[in-house]
Amino acid sequence: MKIQVQGSGVPVVMIHQIGSSSDVWKFQREELASSYQIISVDLYGHGSCPSGNGVVSINETVKMLGEKLTEMGVNGAVMIGHGLGGIIATEVAFHDQVKVARLVVIDMFPKRKDLKLIRQLDLEQLERNRTAVIQAHYKQLIEDADLRDAVVKEALRTDEKAYYFYMKDMIENDFTQKLNLLHTPVHYLYSGIAAKSEEDIRNMLDRMGVKNVQDNKLHYYPQSGHFLMLEQPRELTDDLKKIISLEDQNNY
Repeated sequence: MKIQVQGSGVPVVMIHQIGSSSDVWKFQREELASSYQIISVDLYGHGSCPSGNGVVSINETVKMLGEKLTEMGVNGAVMIGHGLGGIIATEVAFHDQVKVARLVVIDMFPKRKDLKLIRQLDLEQLERNRTAVIQAHYKQLIEDADLRDAVVKEALRTDEKAYYFYMKDMIENDFTQKLNLLHTPVHYLYSGIAAKSEEDIRNMLDRMGVKNVQDNKLHYYPQSGHFLMLEQPRELTDDLKKIISLEDQNNY
């Protein structure tokens, strides 16, 4: 994977969604780097990072990211993950809670196994007609046509093997138990595409088995599609500043 570092202060790790890249955090990086150490990640086969020769997996990614953060001396980070990035952030926090002081997950669904038959069909179609599947997928997630075209273009640049195996891992594994076992504070951020209301979010998380979701750690963006950081960059950044400042007050 590729890692970019800007600024100094409380470490803030940003991990993008499947089919995306660290570029989606550009607004947030520029706004936050004057006060914090921003560590943005390009996952295997995404952005500027090649997929390598091995099988891409969430477990391997978590292991490698943990090693890189150790080499950098990073502890007590605020870890922010979008979709797949949220799952990876959860796994890092579960395996080494010293590294992660606070977790922020954006449109992250820890349990997809109930949808496995439907998602398996998506995987089969993904192998047969990748372009059509990706275009259809993002049409559901993003209303703005220009933004959708740019996101689809980036997704199609993603290494095919990396996209497939990350997607397969997300579908076939349940990350709920690890999320529930965390002692790390978790903030849940969801878009209007993910849910129709805050109550809907709570019901969705409850059905997945997610426990102990606190009111002050649940954030809802009804006017935004799936890419909050691109569709409501100012609103998201202001909320992230408030969340990160909790660690700023505690440790620095």
